[in-house]
Amino acid sequence: MDRAKFFAVLRAARLFGATIPAGAVAGIERLLEAQAKYLPDMPADELAINLATSFHETGYTMQPIKERGSRAYFNKYEPGTKIGKRLGNTQKGDGYRFRGEGDVQNTGRRNARVATERLNELFGLGIDLVKNPDLRGDPLISALSLFIGNREGWWTGRKMADFLDGVDEDDDEDLREFIRSRAVVNGTDKAEKIGRHALVFESALRLAGYTAGATVAQPLTDRATVEVVQRRLFALGYTEVGGFDGRIGSMTRAALLAFRSDNGLPLTPTIDRQMLAALDVAQPRQLSPGRAEADDGTVRDKVPEARASWWSKVVAIVVGAPSALIAASDGVLDNIGGAREIIAPLKEWASDVPGWWWATGVAVAAFIIWRTSKGAETSAIEAFKTGARR
Repeated sequence: MDRAKFFAVLRAARLFGATIPAGAVAGIERLLEAQAKYLPDMPADELAINLATSFHETGYTMQPIKERGSRAYFNKYEPGTKIGKRLGNTQKGDGYRFRGEGDVQNTGRRNARVATERLNELFGLGIDLVKNPDLRGDPLISALSLFIGNREGWWTGRKMADFLDGVDEDDDEDLREFIRSRAVVNGTDKAEKIGRHALVFESALRLAGYTAGATVAQPLTDRATVEVVQRRLFALGYTEVGGFDGRIGSMTRAALLAFRSDNGLPLTPTIDRQMLAALDVAQPRQLSPGRAEADDGTVRDKVPEARASWWSKVVAIVVGAPSALIAASDGVLDNIGGAREIIAPLKEWASDVPGWWWATGVAVAAFIIWRTSKGAETSAIEAFKTGARR
């Protein structure tokens, strides 16, 4: 698409006034880049109404914003209120914490949870918008929430496909579709006004040569192809792919997204001819700078297996050390007069234990767990540093 021509049409239509503010230009570019990279198949009418929605919802700035109002204003969203129940708010303060934010006003705990689940599933972002609701205003997360939320019907249960047909018709018919599609976000509120803005964006897109969908390949999902891709990804260093079972599960999706990101392909967790061609010529994945020199604590923060093994070691020490001391004290220290006062509290603590053999067994088991966990932690850290584990 010719971006210069696209913006020229917007200026001629005076949608933003005499000139388009620099911030609005940057915001539009952000949305167009996110759409091209993550959703290249988006029809022109869908992209146009999304741009018009951002235009309206952000007060013409084309930048993610927070819903305005005092803290008391958002009491109407609190748990127990009619709106709060609909938004899925369950904790005191949720009304303000989950007030609307983004290119489209992502509001409420429920929408934050849905956005988290779907954006992680589709794009592997690794976000948690419930724990970190301010991320709803992140430029990329906001853009994807606008596109996917409107497409899938997060906000009202109505989807864009319920109203748009993807066909370029006369302005009157396109306007009718745009007006009706406002139900996806907010009923009929400012529906005609936003619909007319969408007509301008659609005209700019088409005059600038925007096309979508024609070159988007159908995904390949047969087990034989998926297994070949899994093995090739693993050989290239995308070890997060997991096993070679011929199924596109969560681990394989993560590897597909990582490979696509590294090779400039559209970020969809699918296999197509374009990706197969890229796999044929791809070079082994490069480790990030400084990875081999990462300290153990840093690795534990990044690798769940290493972190879990470290905690197992700690628990083994906490449980095993007192048991070992109790068992040893009965056989040795109890015969040393000066030590009796020291071990008395420990023996009292263990008075309910049916025999010192039990304490000895616990100590031995804890030691075995500690040794096993230590080995697992060492292996996980080494695998991360060498690239055998991503």
